[in-house]
Amino acid sequence: MLHWLTKRRAAPVAGPRGNGGGFTGLLRQGPELELRPIRGRRQALEAYAGWVAAAAGALAQDVRAAPWDLWQRSGRKRHWRRLDETEIPPLLRRPNALQTWGDLLELTQLHLDLTGEAFWHLVTEQDGRGRARVTGLQILYPQWIEGPVLDRAGLELAGWRLQVPGRAPQTLPARDVIFLRYPHPAEPLRGASPVEALALSHELDQQARAYAGALLRNRATPELVITSAEELTSEQADLIRERWLDRYRDPASGPAVLGRGGQVQQLGGQLKDLAFLELAQLSRDQVFAIYKLPASKVGLTTDANRANAEAADATYKENAVLPRLRRIEEAVNHALLPRLAEEAGPQGNGAGRLWFEFESPLREDREHLLRRAGELLANGAITLDRYRELLGEDPAGARGEAEVSES
Repeated sequence: MLHWLTKRRAAPVAGPRGNGGGFTGLLRQGPELELRPIRGRRQALEAYAGWVAAAAGALAQDVRAAPWDLWQRSGRKRHWRRLDETEIPPLLRRPNALQTWGDLLELTQLHLDLTGEAFWHLVTEQDGRGRARVTGLQILYPQWIEGPVLDRAGLELAGWRLQVPGRAPQTLPARDVIFLRYPHPAEPLRGASPVEALALSHELDQQARAYAGALLRNRATPELVITSAEELTSEQADLIRERWLDRYRDPASGPAVLGRGGQVQQLGGQLKDLAFLELAQLSRDQVFAIYKLPASKVGLTTDANRANAEAADATYKENAVLPRLRRIEEAVNHALLPRLAEEAGPQGNGAGRLWFEFESPLREDREHLLRRAGELLANGAITLDRYRELLGEDPAGARGEAEVSES
């Protein structure tokens, strides 16, 4: 084995370069391998294809579809009341003229799962007193962000440099930008892109598919070569080619008949070469592992066992969906709602006592909550109204008032 490797020292594809000998030293004569085929936010966004698109798209749709509530604290006893749809601030229903709240959540999650970063821009305008007031919320595409701007001491974030195509560069104040990210182990003001982590698997999948497509299109290589024992002029070669195509372009014309010394060689790829696409399954498994997505989520079923499917779905919701919902909750509760409360002031409409919350996708959490609520109600620890709120129903008193007003 070592003798064979020694002979292969000049192989066109080499392993990673090393300082010493051994296996790495034997293969370091060839070109270096590309270990990071995806660099930067734009390339990460352009990787939205194949299995990456299947995984990231499924997660984004599940985040968008997750039910959520907005709660308001009132009274000295800190009683929380769930707001109905008409009481929800317009910013959480229609953040801007082009997007609904669901659109914003879905696109935010796509940016996170492709680039590891997402940016919300608080659109402001001056009120009658000359103070900036938030009037909208819009997505900043990650490739528009050129980088952070630090203060003079270089200790705190002061803003973000923004370059929108077709517009002059500008710097947005840090307080007007909400930065969501997957924490980067080496960069404090950057997000860790899942696509960069799975870039090799993604490229392998894309190259395998491109290779298969080239085989089917024959990669511009002639399927047949007609050779002759005699020297042919270019005019004679063109005449033979035209006659061949005229007669044998249609397979129904029958087999070809050649003259003396004529031979036909087939150069086109064989369909068995498409077995190279088996690499796509390896790439798929690695991509899904990074995103913690079971294959059954995108309609690929290899095991029809119902128990296994339910276990995979529960694991997916706990390890993939729930953390993503919690990240968005934190951004809303600790960055967006406090800004609205700050502008509302002490005499505002209660914006300072709002809490945004997704409903847990885990069945166990829901069942535990209902069981615990029933125990508290039976022991007189909570009121009937509070019990109904935990069930997701309107308080009994509010329902009675509504019935009276309707009558």
